[in-house]
Amino acid sequence: MPTSNEQRLDKRHRLLAIREYLHVRALPEDQAFDAEVVDACVRKVRPVIDAHSDCTGEVIVAAIAKRLGVHFEEVKTAADINILEQKYLVEQRELGFGRLAQELADPSVDALLFQRLHVEQGAPDRWIAVINLQETESRGYWSRPHEIVHRLAEPPQRRLPFFRHRTDSENRIERIVDLGAAELAFPQSVFGQLVQRVTRRELTWDLVHAIRQQFAPTSSVLAAAKAFLRYWPQPAFLLVAKVRGRRQRPSVDVALRIDIEGFSSSAERSAVWFFPNMRVPESSPIWQTHESMQSVTEYENLATWSTSRGDSLPACRALTSGLRLGSVVYGLISLA
Repeated sequence: MPTSNEQRLDKRHRLLAIREYLHVRALPEDQAFDAEVVDACVRKVRPVIDAHSDCTGEVIVAAIAKRLGVHFEEVKTAADINILEQKYLVEQRELGFGRLAQELADPSVDALLFQRLHVEQGAPDRWIAVINLQETESRGYWSRPHEIVHRLAEPPQRRLPFFRHRTDSENRIERIVDLGAAELAFPQSVFGQLVQRVTRRELTWDLVHAIRQQFAPTSSVLAAAKAFLRYWPQPAFLLVAKVRGRRQRPSVDVALRIDIEGFSSSAERSAVWFFPNMRVPESSPIWQTHESMQSVTEYENLATWSTSRGDSLPACRALTSGLRLGSVVYGLISLA
């Protein structure tokens, strides 16, 4: 197993390779590096996005993939793995696919990107992105642009596949790729314009669903909501609420508690900020959604949100829209 120091050196080598490949001026340690990488990737495919500005996100992503020679394969069952092994490993002698079953046995792997070795450079399927849908299909839409950004950002090499891990939040390369995936999955020039047209309306889940259905119906609710808030001009927050205890003592003070999943840029400049793992007050529509198992949208006073230490949010009228999916409640809170 490589040591943590070896892992850091390997990641820095990849970051420097990305910098050289994309002709980025900033160094990896510079604050502007991540944004410059994302901008360089998006510039490569901007003509494709612009040419499909009246299309859905699914069509845009497929067009970008076609331009870059990336072919998608889906795995929903173990039988699909066997089919891909027969197709690429046995029939086309692509040895990387010998690791397919082993890697996809890990449910945290969302996708694998293979650079084919036995194919011409300009082939329409020089890269194969295997999308793992065995656990859930909800991240399928997101995984496609994620693998495309790997293709855009990293120079062709012999050491593929790249791996995509949900739990790999500490990996800076994956964080940069996710930033780029957000730009391709929900482009400002297309999705952002749809959001701008509805900014005079109240921020509710019905509104988010309508725009999601119009632009990317196969995207997850969470991904669409986070993208929606990126382009929403007023202060707004996306919260995820689950029943649990304290961080360090999970069995103590079990209650409906929140994580901050996203927020609009103007929210950072507001006087409101939610504490991680904060308890949801029973007066909140988020609590009411949890209890009734039905979506509730109402105004509330954020001063009712408090902590066990006596801290509370400032007195502020906000519109809260709750949505329950399984055991999780998603809350959209916009300041009035």
